[in-house]
Amino acid sequence: MPANSRLMHVMLNVADIDRTLAFYANLGMRVQVDRSNPAAGSRNLFFGFDSEDEVALIEVASPCDASAPGFGHVAIAVPDVVGLCDRLRASGIVPDREPRRLASGAQIAFLRDPDGHRIELVQLSGSGIARSAAAHDGLNYVVLDTGTPTIAGALPILMLHGGGSRADHFTDLMLLLAGRHRCLAYDQRGFAGTGALPGTPIDHAHWAADVPAMLDAVGVDRAVLLGWSMGASVAINAARQWPERVAETVLLGAPDPRRSVDVARLRDRQREADALSPAALRERETEHLRGVLGPEAASDPVLIDRLLAERAATPPAQFARTIEGYATRADLTQMLPMLSGPVHLVVGDHDRVCPPEACTVIREFVPQATIDVVAGCGHYYALEQPGSVAEIILRRLGDSAGR
Repeated sequence: MPANSRLMHVMLNVADIDRTLAFYANLGMRVQVDRSNPAAGSRNLFFGFDSEDEVALIEVASPCDASAPGFGHVAIAVPDVVGLCDRLRASGIVPDREPRRLASGAQIAFLRDPDGHRIELVQLSGSGIARSAAAHDGLNYVVLDTGTPTIAGALPILMLHGGGSRADHFTDLMLLLAGRHRCLAYDQRGFAGTGALPGTPIDHAHWAADVPAMLDAVGVDRAVLLGWSMGASVAINAARQWPERVAETVLLGAPDPRRSVDVARLRDRQREADALSPAALRERETEHLRGVLGPEAASDPVLIDRLLAERAATPPAQFARTIEGYATRADLTQMLPMLSGPVHLVVGDHDRVCPPEACTVIREFVPQATIDVVAGCGHYYALEQPGSVAEIILRRLGDSAGR
């Protein structure tokens, strides 16, 4: 373990949190931090001695997880979660949960000791990703940038998120690729931190036109364009219009080009969401996510919480405007044959939103496209399987560089 690592807290699942608090109060402890979520019906408290900082806190969670009563995990703060996990794997210790970034910016991973006790590794220090704003078309775009890679010569990668998401969706993937590629992502117009002013167009034409504008803003002449879900459609449109700016295209969970966007269904779903209480909306969205995630990810509450936070980052009224923008997508079957550079398709074998069959159809229009299938992965590639996706990207881009 690195020299500047430290114990953070011990987590306990308890059946009666008030009874537990009363017990530890008799030992001289009191609540230091309250991270409860009343809307979700959960209580999450950190408590300890007044004379000690948070590294000595005990975390208690209620209601009790029936599958893991009592001891939950030990949390240890480390300076580099990804690097530590790489070293652990080299020593034969495989993480129980691969590194991923929370909405708070903290990066976490889980592993088990020889007796099966769960250990949480937490990186609280700098993320390695700079956050800035880029002005364009009357908007201030939120931009994430990993900066100059340690290995020079590889093209930057510009990442385009899907509907209901934001640039932070890619942070885990960006950090895994940052050693070789400068990685960039931005909140697309209408979403999260970028948003849109009244009257500002939100449609596929402008989403695509924003790509060369953002490349100009960050000083990049030519890049690899990575698009996920709706972002894949934007990437296709941008790559065929500005081939001089796009060297290669990577598509994660790309839609079937023969199918149009069912905007009416999305409108109905949004109207239903607007009528629900926060607790009911969370329950509905959680069930939806479990239906489109891979088997392992569907049971991961941390990942689901992060996806719920991504969705909540775009206000409902703004979200409704982005839904109308989905309907403006041009015919992908006409655009795909116009892609001249290498195209790499990545699909999860459990992706129910954009299933593997969609890649087979895409390759009918782009014969040069490669296809890689990620085992056990649903629709949220960069969060479910960032390590596998990063390996595929590095291999495919390396193959292209060697040609």
